[in-house]
Amino acid sequence: MNEEIDSDEAAVLAFLHQAKHATTDDLHRHVLSARPKIYVYRKLAKLIHGGYIAAHLLAPERGGGSPRVYHLLLKGARAIGLAALGSAHYSKPTREVYRARQVRHELALWADKYGWRLLTSEEVCQQAILGVLVQVARATSGECFPVHTITPVGLKVRPDLLLDTGKVLILVIVGHPQASAAFWKQRVERSVPILPAVRVVCFALTEQQQEDAAQAIAASVHAGRFLLLGAGQMENLIQRLAQE
Repeated sequence: MNEEIDSDEAAVLAFLHQAKHATTDDLHRHVLSARPKIYVYRKLAKLIHGGYIAAHLLAPERGGGSPRVYHLLLKGARAIGLAALGSAHYSKPTREVYRARQVRHELALWADKYGWRLLTSEEVCQQAILGVLVQVARATSGECFPVHTITPVGLKVRPDLLLDTGKVLILVIVGHPQASAAFWKQRVERSVPILPAVRVVCFALTEQQQEDAAQAIAASVHAGRFLLLGAGQMENLIQRLAQE
């Protein structure tokens, strides 16, 4: 470790290397939660002044009211033993791009904390869904059906994520930066054949996306199987799952 930085600062640098971009809230929640927030601000100011990290405004049009997003610089990477940085660390994501990345990254962090499986491979996701569909069919009819007889036509979940807590299977739909009403309608309709096996959580990145997603969900006869959240409401989902 570089002798100019302490263990907390090294932890911040390591998190930024993993996440690529993070706000003060992200770093306080996932790295320095035992410390007061003012402590986090001071550490970030020191790291910026020392040339280890840099920051930009996530919503420049809001001026000083915008959250700041931090990213690693080469000096910071070398301070934690890395020789180089990829170009992704230097890009300045828009709010929507940042939110989409953070939903996925936060979900992975929480899954690791609770020992849940976060499935991203289409093949593995399909196998998990089929396994639960078989269980549902057996519980409903008392019979064990061959997998091919209960496979929904055109079963496909990628590029969505699947969260397996060991008790419930959750299909996670993350809006992309340009997600329109058609996107949400398609995603909701595509999940209908597997709703007996999974719950669905939709993360909408903007107010317009939340309206579009809400309309698509309301139009479904299985609306009760969906949970609609904003990009910053991950803990809402985690608290629900941890209590089950």
